[in-house]
Amino acid sequence: AQARLEVVVRRAAAAGSEQEAREPPHPPAELEDFTITLKKTPDLPRLGAVVEPEGDVLEVRKVREGLVQAWNEAHPDRAVKVGDAFVTVNGESDPRQMMEMCKKEAALEILVRRGEEWPITLVKTPEVPRLGVGFEEADGALVLTAVRDGGAVAAWNQANPSREVKAGDRFVAVNGVAGLASELKGMCGAQARLEVKVRRAAAARSEQEAQEPQHPRAEPGPCDFTITLKKTLDLPRLGAVLEPEGVVLEVRTIRQGLVQAWNEAHPDRAVKVGDAFVTVNGESDPRQMMEMCKKEAALEILVRRGEEWPITLVKTPEVPRLGVGFEEADGALVLTAVRDGGAVAAWNQANPSREVKAGDRFVAVNGVAGVASELKGM
Repeated sequence: AQARLEVVVRRAAAAGSEQEAREPPHPPAELEDFTITLKKTPDLPRLGAVVEPEGDVLEVRKVREGLVQAWNEAHPDRAVKVGDAFVTVNGESDPRQMMEMCKKEAALEILVRRGEEWPITLVKTPEVPRLGVGFEEADGALVLTAVRDGGAVAAWNQANPSREVKAGDRFVAVNGVAGLASELKGMCGAQARLEVKVRRAAAARSEQEAQEPQHPRAEPGPCDFTITLKKTLDLPRLGAVLEPEGVVLEVRTIRQGLVQAWNEAHPDRAVKVGDAFVTVNGESDPRQMMEMCKKEAALEILVRRGEEWPITLVKTPEVPRLGVGFEEADGALVLTAVRDGGAVAAWNQANPSREVKAGDRFVAVNGVAGVASELKGM
């Protein structure tokens, strides 16, 4: 019934473990550096680029007729773009010395650092009717001067913190159109759904990396914790339905018993549907763990937390359906299928690191949790 849905998605710990076994973690790609060689001639006596010192590099502010433009035409795979940075010129790394060399030297060997580009999807709705940014036109692009709360860009940033858009970034293409700033600006004002290519200057990336420790970005992953249970005359049963799933026991249902009592006493370490038992009393074989849960009076269980993350789904006249199959289970909606052409598929395309798959659960929608029929109605 609702057009905009703020959803908490939950993935079972067993699924997370299986995915991690298939896909070893790796750091994000580094900045792409490449070298260009230019030689001034009577026909091309000028560099043909406006460069300005920015930190410890020279930032390319404009490309016009001259050596750089000629290089770009001959080497489109290594074309110098606005926002790229000159890191060294003829081996010199001091920005002022590089400026002098660009003016005076006839032969130039320049190490160029590429700015970053990435796609984003912005959707305006009756609740969020504006992008919420300030723009200025520059060199065929829209340069963001401000990002304001309550707009579609701020909503994107909240849902995609690793792909946050900031003041100083550029919109270089909108819905496949590039190169004409006034046309991009018109599309941003008139169209409800915008597929935007964002560009961040290399100097801004270098400065950000200098401020942040150089280590692979942490990916969301399972959290392990231990629970201790003791059967009594009043609570003789575990109170959890478990099923072997790979090398763990997956928690399928929680009902009255020891686990429910643990949860009430330890809400910060409550066991949830989708969590996994990794070991029971030190035993890691799923069948042996099942036997121990039935027979042993005292249990020390290593639990692996399933992953949770928020997503934002927006239905529009062009994308009127979520495009998923559901079944109700334990107060949540379990996805049985994700179909092309729906709002969930659109989210997945824009957020591949936060992809929603069959088997995942919608555990809360617009702040409501625990009643599957109500979630389905929303």
